Amino acid sequence: MSLVNVRNCIRFYQTAEELNASTLMNYCAEIIASHWLPGKLNELDHNGDLALDLALSRRLESIATTLVNHKADVDMVDKNGWSLLHKGIQRGSTGQNSLPWPLSFVTISSIVSFQGDLFAATFLIKNGALVNAATLGAQETPLHLVASYNSKKHSAAVMSEMAQLTEALLQAGANPNMQDSKGR
Repeated sequence: MSLVNVRNCIRFYQTAEELNASTLMNYCAEIIASHWLPGKLNELDHNGDLALDLALSRRLESIATTLVNHKADVDMVDKNGWSLLHKGIQRGSTGQNSLPWPLSFVTISSIVSFQGDLFAATFLIKNGALVNAATLGAQETPLHLVASYNSKKHSAAVMSEMAQLTEALLQAGANPNMQDSKGR
C-alpha cells in the first residue's frame, strides 16, 4: 500500500475492486475522499477533468456514488456549456473514448462498451441530472444528442443503448419538443 498515492489511487481502486481486495479498496477510497472531497469536489484537475466525470468514464460506480453522496454536482458544465450528461452521451459518438488505463488495467467490459456511455448517462439521470439542460450556442439537449446516433454509423448494440437512454430521459421528464438553435 505504500505505492498508492493521490495520482494513482483511482487506478489501484479499480484493480482492487476487480480483485475483490477490500483492504486496498478501502485504503484507496480514503485517499480519494481526503483528496477530492474537502473543497475540491467540483473543481477541475490539472487536466481539466472533474472527479465525477473521471469516475463515470471509467465505470467506477462506487467512487461515483461516494462523490455524489458528498455533494458532487451532477450538473457541472464545462466552458462550452456541456454538462456531464451531455459528455456521457457524446463520449461514444465522437470517438472521445480512449483506453482509460495502461493495458494491464483494462477490463473486458471496458473494451466492449466503448461505444456510447449508457452507464454514465444512466447514473447521472438516476442521480437527478437536468435532463433538459441545453448546451451553449447549439442549444442541444441530451435528447438531441441521443437522436444524433444513427444505424448507419453505429452498431445495433449502440442503437439499443440509445433507445434505453431515450426511454430513461423521457421518464425523467425530458421535453421531446425542445428545439436546438437550428430549430430541430
